[in-house]
Amino acid sequence: MGIGGTGREVFFSFHFSSAEQFFGGFYNAGVRTVDALPQGQWVHLVWTRQGGGDSQTGSILYVNGQAVAQTVATDLCCNPQIPNVGSAAFRINRARDHTRYFVGQLDEVALYDYVLTPGQVVEHYEALGID
Repeated sequence: MGIGGTGREVFFSFHFSSAEQFFGGFYNAGVRTVDALPQGQWVHLVWTRQGGGDSQTGSILYVNGQAVAQTVATDLCCNPQIPNVGSAAFRINRARDHTRYFVGQLDEVALYDYVLTPGQVVEHYEALGID
């Protein structure tokens, strides 16, 4: 399975090697945006996942209401892997190792127990009026 907690926790963040890319996945495996995120402005980020057997299949990343090109985060140790998610502490702004932090502002975090449709993602984005 890999090292330590690999595959056991869900991560939704900025890619650890580039604060300009958005990551959705699991500890040490997942997908990230191909293109950089806009800097110095509010950005609406959504990661949806309809399982698929491994850490990549079924993930869609959205930026400002639109699905964007994504790629495997190849610099992580364990792509692809079969997730083995268990309960873990809910953290905002820091990784489990307490050495990586997000520097910026968060306005809202929402978790759903179902997969948002592309239309629902657009509705959420448009309701924010952040164009």
